[in-house]
Amino acid sequence: MRLGSRLRGEFPRGWWRSARWWITGIRELALSTVAAVATVVFVGEMVRVVRHHDEPLVISRLLGTFEGYVASLLVNGAGLGVLVAMAIEDGLPVSPGAVALTALLTAWCLLNIAVSAVVFVVVARSRIR
Repeated sequence: MRLGSRLRGEFPRGWWRSARWWITGIRELALSTVAAVATVVFVGEMVRVVRHHDEPLVISRLLGTFEGYVASLLVNGAGLGVLVAMAIEDGLPVSPGAVALTALLTAWCLLNIAVSAVVFVVVARSRIR
């Protein structure tokens, strides 16, 4: 597929005047951002994808984009790495508030990684087949 035909697919004639094009683009961007930062919100979506893992039509209607889930793996993996590096560098936090915050952030990153990893594996398995 040539670059010109790909661009015409992404930017159809009159795209700048199309409210539908703008709304769809903004919605996809917002869902990808939420999927990258707060993947835990999509636990129901993860369960639906796992339940229907052999139905490509259901997987193709995934809420949020696949790239958002991959970004979640990268962002939350980096966040977890930073938390581990901070714990190693400074030692364990002394104040109870710092301990609670560190535990909360670690749990948040681990939950996001778990949800996005499950979605990633199911979608990748579906695309490979």
